[in-house]
Amino acid sequence: MKIMRNTSRQLVMESTPWFLAIVASFIMLAFVAAGLRLVFSGNLMGFFISLFGGGLGVTCLVIYVERLQVVLNRDSETVHVRRRTLTNHEEDRLYLGDLLGAVVETSYSKSGGTTWRPVLMLRGLAGPVACPITEIFTGDDMARLAADAINDWLGVERTRMPELAS
Repeated sequence: MKIMRNTSRQLVMESTPWFLAIVASFIMLAFVAAGLRLVFSGNLMGFFISLFGGGLGVTCLVIYVERLQVVLNRDSETVHVRRRTLTNHEEDRLYLGDLLGAVVETSYSKSGGTTWRPVLMLRGLAGPVACPITEIFTGDDMARLAADAINDWLGVERTRMPELAS
């Protein structure tokens, strides 16, 4: 997560997985090119290679490549969470006064891997309510950096984070 602007009035963070998008595009183009080469040499199996490889690359682009932008603004007292993929655009608008802080949610896989995502903790009627910033869990430190930046901007002490998460 890259912090684009951090002032006392506004915090803007953005994440775009360029490397993943380039790799998925390269995989797609490589399979399509190899398949078309086979087709032009007379082997009709190239159609299946092009469709399978091209479909795999497009599927990776649609599922895993998400541009994420989080804007906290004291002037308008809003929190905007914008998510854009190739097929979808979502924007959540929240009231800044309801934002208690941010925590990191952890996911454990059966193979022993660990991934994380940032979660906004909002004031609810029965206690704090978790609002994930993104549906995608990642293995890098993006979630921690985003949560730390939000909490620092809000002035939330790190000692309060365990009580928000529970």
